[in-house]
Amino acid sequence: MCFPHAAAEIFDKKTGIGVFGSYTRAGARLPAMALAWGDVNAPSARVYKYLPVGQLTQPVLVARVGPGAGGGLTKISPDLVRPTYDIAVGGIRIDKPRFAMGISAVIRTAKNGIRAVDDNPSNYVAVTQPDKNANFTDASDDQPLTAYNRKPETFGLDAYTLTNPTGIGENSIYALDITAQYRGTHARLAFSASAVAAKGTAANRGYRADENDPMLIGDAFANPNATVNAAGGRTFFDRGYIGKIIGAFDLPSRISLGIVARYEDGQPFSRLAVFDNLNQGPEAVVAYPNGRPTRFTFISTTDVRLQKVTKIGAKQVTLIVDGFNVFNIGREVGEYVIGDANFRATTLIEPPRTIRVGLRIAF
Repeated sequence: MCFPHAAAEIFDKKTGIGVFGSYTRAGARLPAMALAWGDVNAPSARVYKYLPVGQLTQPVLVARVGPGAGGGLTKISPDLVRPTYDIAVGGIRIDKPRFAMGISAVIRTAKNGIRAVDDNPSNYVAVTQPDKNANFTDASDDQPLTAYNRKPETFGLDAYTLTNPTGIGENSIYALDITAQYRGTHARLAFSASAVAAKGTAANRGYRADENDPMLIGDAFANPNATVNAAGGRTFFDRGYIGKIIGAFDLPSRISLGIVARYEDGQPFSRLAVFDNLNQGPEAVVAYPNGRPTRFTFISTTDVRLQKVTKIGAKQVTLIVDGFNVFNIGREVGEYVIGDANFRATTLIEPPRTIRVGLRIAF
């Protein structure tokens, strides 16, 4: 299949100012394991209900899951369409002998996302459950939240179709990027700042790269409890506002100094409300789309390299001292996302200040 691409740039060498733009339509790669759906030799699994010790007389089969097609579990729709991207880029750039600057805008939209869809949505009944919201100890912000209770007589009677579901929601990236460079004799500086909004339907419940990614095949659309509030959120790749400053300086006596300082907004996530009174056992339901409004704390770090070059005979010896997170910031990069009394408790922090000393010998 052929996809269109067009690009143009106008640049005035006298003034060093130019404008550019491009449009591309591209075919997306199939999601991982896509070809396993509908394959009778691909793996499948059985999900059993957990019961406390003393109550379990025999295993209770709740569901069968793919991608394997054994026993007619999964199939691929004959109307399956390859996902595509539409990418538009436009901007202006200035390029002088010692200075350069650019402003660009990027819009990328994806169509025809692929998901595994439950063939029997009537196996579930919608129920309204009380949700304690963010303040677990104060009832003033409690709200009702919809969950889906599976009919016991349908346990194990599962069937899924790999298709392009309707109502999959927006899958797009909007970005504005500003860059600037100074190229001096003894100093080079570079600056970049971006505003990014990456939107999409999470494949699974959660915020990690294998969960909050709209191009994966996951639980969303295969399990209604994973589909609740999956659309309309910010994806794993959304970092909001991003900034970076890079500097390289040549000092006397063949000493050089390099500095990298960066900032990025925190990772988007959602609170998970766990309902333990469903027929199929406890299940988590996403309380609101990822990143609307919760994010982890922003990250800002500064890394430094100082090096000294010395000639010893025919050899060149370089002493290198690296400092990572030199200000020892220690901000959080992960939080507890389950909706109970520990919600938003810190679970991960930035690595502490690290100093590394090295020696490089060039023959």
